[in-house]
Amino acid sequence: MPKTAYGWTIQTLQDKLEGGYRLTIHCACGHSLSLSLPKLIEVFGADFVVSENRDYFLSRFVCNACGRRAIGVTMSPSGTPVR
Repeated sequence: MPKTAYGWTIQTLQDKLEGGYRLTIHCACGHSLSLSLPKLIEVFGADFVVSENRDYFLSRFVCNACGRRAIGVTMSPSGTPVR
């Protein structure tokens, strides 16, 4: 992960995996789903940056509960970093 003056920069999917983070997508209906980072890396590539490709990223997901497209994505710590 690249280091900045304030600490580590978490940008790519690989950074998120190594840093022990989780991505969760959210729908307007209130449904949410935590995503598998290894699977996301298979689909989008390790160097994919969600924040730079947000619209494209979210367009790939459809809510299982209501059938609408995902409207948001959040990143949160998931526990133990992968080393």
